[in-house]
Order: sequence, then structure tokens, then C-alpha cells
Amino acid sequence: MIMPTRIRISLFIAFLVALGIWSGSGVYDTIRGHPGWWSDPVAWVRAPVSPQDMLSLNPWPFTTMLLALCTLAGLAAFARYRGPGKREVMVVLGSVFVILVATGVYFVPTLVRLGNHPALTDAQITAMSYRWMQLNILRNVVLQALIVYGMVGLMRLAQARVAVAAPVAGSPASVRPPVAAHAQA
Repeated sequence: MIMPTRIRISLFIAFLVALGIWSGSGVYDTIRGHPGWWSDPVAWVRAPVSPQDMLSLNPWPFTTMLLALCTLAGLAAFARYRGPGKREVMVVLGSVFVILVATGVYFVPTLVRLGNHPALTDAQITAMSYRWMQLNILRNVVLQALIVYGMVGLMRLAQARVAVAAPVAGSPASVRPPVAAHAQA
């Protein structure tokens, strides 16, 4: 068995932190933006961008890149690991990888198309917006569940690390010389 080293556990913790930042930001953006977008998708999409929004820094490329790097590092680190927690860790890492691919293939291009395609009809904007928002809510729920399952995996990794580090009964590390009764005085 390849044990859950500190490096593997640290990489997985970094991944969970990046996942928490990315998914937490997604939940925040969903709560902040979806009600207005849902109530009138056409007005929301065709509204002019404010000068303040044009000057603000979009954090999504940075947080997405951080999560992608942590995901790939985690997949590489746990590819050869055989032990407790592997199933949970690989399910979470693999699922997040799929979600990142879906983000790059569907979510981002759809937003770009909505924002930069004046030939879209109102019906197309409404249909695309509703589908995007529904899938985004589903993505947020799945990400929150993956964080919880990732914590289960982290717990199993930590337990395995403690079990490997603990001496086994009868091994030389567990045999201690008897303490003399008179040594207490």
C-alpha cells in the first residue's frame, strides 16, 4: 500500500480550499445575479455594461485556473495511491474535473454568446438564459455535495495516516521496557 503522505494530504487540502473558494463564489454570484436575470432575461442580457463593471477585475479566470491546477495535481498525486480514502478522493477530483470541462465547453461560451451576439432573438435569449441558470444551480448543488464528500475522503486519509504512523502491537516500536515500581519515589 502506498501510504497517504503529508504531500498527498496537503495537495488534497489545497484542492478542497480552492474548490471551496470557487464554489462559494459561484453560490454568491448565483444569489446576487440570478433573481434579476430570471425575472427578465432579455433586459438583463441587453443592459449596457456600467463603467464600474468595465474597470473591475473578473476573478473567475484566476480562481478557475487555481482550481484546475489543484485538480490536476491531486489527480496525479493520488493516481498510484492505494488505500483508505482513495475512492472518495478520486470521485471528488474526477467530478470536479468534469465540471471544469463543462464550464469551459458550455457555461463560458454560452455567456460569451449571450453577451456578444446582438442577432439573438428575445426567445433565444430567454431560453438560453433559463437553461444556463438551471444548469448553474445544479452545478452549485453538486459542487457543495462534492465538498462534503471530499471532507469524508480527507477524514479517511487522515485516519489512514494515523493508522500507518501508529505502532502495531508486538512490533519493536510498541514494546517498551517495564517501569519499575520504585521509580515513582
